[in-house]
Amino acid sequence: MKKIAFYIVFIFFLGIPKIACSQQDQAEVAPKIKVLARNKKTQVNLRWAPNTPSTWLKLNKHGYEVERITVKKDGKLMPPSYDKKVLATIKPKPLEDWKAIANKNTYAAMIAQLLYGEKKNMPASNPIENMFNLKKDLDNRFSFILLASDMNFEAATFAGLGYVDTDIKQNTVYLYRIKSLDPKLKVETGLKLVDTAKDEVLPPPVDLFALPEDHKITLSWDKEAYESIYTAYRVEKSEDSVNFYSANGGLPFMNFNQEGSSNKQMFFTDSVAKNYKPYYYRVIGVSSFGETSPPSKVLSVKGVEKLTTIPKILSNKIEPSGDVILHWEFDKEAKKQIKGFSIDWAPKAEGPYTTIKAGIPNHHRSTTIQKVEASNYYKINALGISHQKTTSLMHFVQPIDSIPPNAPVGLTGTIDSLGIVSLSWQANIEKDIRGYIVRKANLETEKTIPVTTRVITSTTFVDTIQVKSLNASVFYQVVALDKRYNISDFSEKIELKKPDIIPPISPVFEDYKVTEKGISLHWLNSSSYDVVSHHLYRKELTEKEDAWQRIFTTDTIAQYTDADVTSGAQYRYSIFAEDDSQLQSEPSTPLTITANLVGHSEIIKGFSAIADRENKNITISWRKMPDHVAEILVYRSKNEDKPMLWKQIPFGINKLVDTRINPDNTYTYILKTIFDKGIIPQTKTIEVTY
Repeated sequence: MKKIAFYIVFIFFLGIPKIACSQQDQAEVAPKIKVLARNKKTQVNLRWAPNTPSTWLKLNKHGYEVERITVKKDGKLMPPSYDKKVLATIKPKPLEDWKAIANKNTYAAMIAQLLYGEKKNMPASNPIENMFNLKKDLDNRFSFILLASDMNFEAATFAGLGYVDTDIKQNTVYLYRIKSLDPKLKVETGLKLVDTAKDEVLPPPVDLFALPEDHKITLSWDKEAYESIYTAYRVEKSEDSVNFYSANGGLPFMNFNQEGSSNKQMFFTDSVAKNYKPYYYRVIGVSSFGETSPPSKVLSVKGVEKLTTIPKILSNKIEPSGDVILHWEFDKEAKKQIKGFSIDWAPKAEGPYTTIKAGIPNHHRSTTIQKVEASNYYKINALGISHQKTTSLMHFVQPIDSIPPNAPVGLTGTIDSLGIVSLSWQANIEKDIRGYIVRKANLETEKTIPVTTRVITSTTFVDTIQVKSLNASVFYQVVALDKRYNISDFSEKIELKKPDIIPPISPVFEDYKVTEKGISLHWLNSSSYDVVSHHLYRKELTEKEDAWQRIFTTDTIAQYTDADVTSGAQYRYSIFAEDDSQLQSEPSTPLTITANLVGHSEIIKGFSAIADRENKNITISWRKMPDHVAEILVYRSKNEDKPMLWKQIPFGINKLVDTRINPDNTYTYILKTIFDKGIIPQTKTIEVTY
């Protein structure tokens, strides 16, 4: 019983076995049965376990049903009803059946003690604490029994958690179903497919590695590769590479990490009596059926003395070329403990440090470093023959540098329609370049100023500008900085033209006449500064809406006579402007004109303008127009301004009052008539000084 107690305590510290490693008796966990299987050619071994302690306790009373269904036979899929049979109903063996096996099987004795032994419960002072103690006891017994079952398959069958199916045929696929026999408890059935044609051979553990230290050896091997196969391991040791014995007192070695751990390795540490004496190690896997794998490869390893000697940097010398020579000292007696030195470097005292030079022989006490920065912090590492390392204190080296880098070259850039500026330039060739600063100006005559205070380490930069602003271009320069903050000259200034997204202002028809020579059109050109052309279009009213034809293109000319017209036909004219970005204005207000090439008598009569300074307005009037006048156009201008269309009124109106006037200004009014056929026979102008 003392030995059993020892194993229970040992298992408690090792952890929970794999088949139950995720089991928590929580309300939200649905009861189910997990199943493992091993094909042994002449038999199939089954192992299962409920996922919660409370389910296990109930099924110990009611038992399990083992059912087998033949799924495939000689490669052919069988119907669902083919060869379906119940193999057995399983419960833990009664206490009297355990006596014979418990005397020779430590794990069986442990399970029997946990199932049927006297339970010593410590009564608590309150019911809640007592319930907690009972639950803890159940959880422990459940975990220990599952672990012992993993270590010994015979003990698992006695515990009602295993079964051997000897009535099997080769080249057959079986589906095993482990069902709960508790009529009141809904438990998810455990399922496992077994193909008897497949020979399941346990693989040896892989990636065995040894790390020698002072009077101890740390072993590691791959846990993840066979995590679904092995529950525990046996670590064996030898002093002659032939006769191996347990390095752990005969106890199984298990994974200490909880489920979900990111650690993919198993670790085992063994103490050795002597350093520099060879010891031999191998690892054997133990499955959930208590089977053992072939041993891993054998490693030979020696313990080594702890490396305590620390190198000390004595001095440095800066060569004319800029290289740095470091000198250090190291105890000669400790030379045999190391295989060499390495140099770590960082730009700041606090790091981070990176190794810049390795493989320095253990008899060297100086080395040359070629890539020297503006600020350098060095440490020297003594590398032990067994992955040990000691490191010197840091040593600061700062070479003198007052020469600025060259000005950046190759600056180019683009601006897209959203105002995103993309700049790029060639990288400087100096080794100590820290970065670049981008500068900007809105006018060519302005001095560029930094766009950002941070140093740019790349040779590209993205800026954002306002596209809709008065300046048509933006200017950029770049300067370079080295690691001593020496600043270069400015790069060449480049001009980037902003994308033109605003169409030009539309031109306006100013005058048009029908003469014997044709239809003479006059217009006011667009006032936009970037206009490069004006386009005049025409179509007959009888034609389709999309039948417009361009009849004239010009840059600055503002008049055109259309001689290619037919008398009596009606034409519609429109004109628009185009800028140097090929943006087009909105078309002008179309004019509809009848090509009546016969003259007309005077239509506009009695045209006058009266300034009323008391009421602050100007009244213009004329005699009533004849019925064949379709509409009247009134243009207005102030002082030297160009006349603009003010009113477009029907022929029946013969008076207008202008109230948008100011003293000491001269106002000009132009009256035009349009016949019902689109003819403009006459124009009259009058000026009024207010």
